[in-house]
Amino acid sequence: MIDMGAYFEPPRRLNKKRWEVMKVLADCGYRFNDKDSRVYIQNRILQAKNPRVADVIERIEEEKQRKRELATEGAENTENTKNETAD
Repeated sequence: MIDMGAYFEPPRRLNKKRWEVMKVLADCGYRFNDKDSRVYIQNRILQAKNPRVADVIERIEEEKQRKRELATEGAENTENTKNETAD
């Protein structure tokens, strides 16, 4: 059993598709630890009351890619700033 956080609202027991989505979120490290994380998951990852598992996986991959791009840009900006101050 995984602690999904205080703001986790479990689906109904018989809603197997929704439980599959929650398993994907848990496996990818998403937790409902505070209100902001709950809102983020709902708005950016789930985006619907009953999302398809494939759609959730696709959105998680898009978020990972977006974070990688932001990290790369941040590293480039830091490197450029260091080069400018060294000159």
